[in-house]
Amino acid sequence: NSSNQFIQFFKNDVPNVVYKNHKMLLYSFLIFSFAVLIGIISSHYDQDFTSLILGRDYLEETLVNIKNGDPAAIYKSGSQTGSTLAITVNNIKVAFYAFTLGLFFSIGAGYILFNNGIMLGAFHYMFFKEGVLGKAMTAIWMHGTIEISVIIIAGSCGLMLGNSFMFPKTYSRKKSLILKSKEAVMILVSTIPFFMLAGFIEGFITRLYDINLFLSLAVILLSIVLIVWYYVIYPIKKNRKNHSMSNPILSITNEEE
Repeated sequence: NSSNQFIQFFKNDVPNVVYKNHKMLLYSFLIFSFAVLIGIISSHYDQDFTSLILGRDYLEETLVNIKNGDPAAIYKSGSQTGSTLAITVNNIKVAFYAFTLGLFFSIGAGYILFNNGIMLGAFHYMFFKEGVLGKAMTAIWMHGTIEISVIIIAGSCGLMLGNSFMFPKTYSRKKSLILKSKEAVMILVSTIPFFMLAGFIEGFITRLYDINLFLSLAVILLSIVLIVWYYVIYPIKKNRKNHSMSNPILSITNEEE
């Protein structure tokens, strides 16, 4: 029935597909990390770079908040429900762009990853330069841990599309693209609950960052554990279990142990 299919999808189907494409996930992470580094270095050597990337109005508003002792005050603006919906929709839109633009030989997905990575690097350097990096990060990474992680995952889906067309291996380009598209869509759909969770955290919880430091750290830590477990550790463990069950000798050995 439908409920069993839903559980099957997240418990078995997605982890199996994610494991097959762990290499693309790694490439996406490396591209994003490299872009963050460029954003930091560029902001350090060019004073106008941060305003160019983040926008002058946003930069000036944040600097005013920093002077008022509340560097992440921008996350307290707007209604909780309205902010949650707007943030979730925007994040899903970014993920969709990273996915669909991957059709352009992976360049489009790389562009989205690069653009967001540079923005994040410039964003961090701005707070570092003003001496409030630690305080700001307790707010930003409450929702940013899941948000950024899932953008990287969506970027890997885009890379999957582009690479399937450029490097079809033994399949025709059309067949390779169709097969890999199915896998990429499965992974992309699996990120929607995480985007909703990130939107909820940003809309309802992030605004409480200066009330309790332990709350902020707990949310960040749990978010890291959730993402790493579901998209890295669990697929590996599940693949090993499936491999053991398909190999009678390994299966008997495991039972004896």
